[in-house]
Amino acid sequence: MLPDGTHFAIIKAGEGTYPTFFYFATTDVPCHGADAREAEPPELARWRFRNDRGESFTENFVAKCSRVLSHLISTGHADPKRVFASGISRGAFCALSMAEADARILGIAALAPVTDLTALTEFDGVDAPIDRIDTRALASRSLLIAMALSDPRVSTDKALSLSRAIASSTAAGKTDIDTLPEGVASN
Repeated sequence: MLPDGTHFAIIKAGEGTYPTFFYFATTDVPCHGADAREAEPPELARWRFRNDRGESFTENFVAKCSRVLSHLISTGHADPKRVFASGISRGAFCALSMAEADARILGIAALAPVTDLTALTEFDGVDAPIDRIDTRALASRSLLIAMALSDPRVSTDKALSLSRAIASSTAAGKTDIDTLPEGVASN
């Protein structure tokens, strides 16, 4: 825990098994754990609840993660030249948001990512969510997006659109977008 009360966990992986090891740092995504509020609806609906009240749910999350990252770098648990963020589904949205806001994040692995909140049924009827991914901010980062060929929950099409937008923001020849051949992976 940080002096300001920010909770996080560190997991050391690979020590003794591989010649090198690495640390994972993890914290609750917005609206979960210590960030959950009593007056809010349960689980997935919390993001929409905050959005409808004009509140960014990623702003505090990104600030918290940046404080944790600063702590990990200052204590020698993180090499500032090897910092990556990852997440699955809404956690991937958070990892992308973190990388967008903190230039120390050099790469992102987004697995079955939410890349546009309007893809979620909880955001039906919302045209312009408060929290969005700024593709220009991610153009200089390494990015892996992995998902099913057709994922209606988080929208494969919106993830591909995000990938294309990031690619169009990068220098010519610096981006590859690869998709698996049809039939190799499926829902």
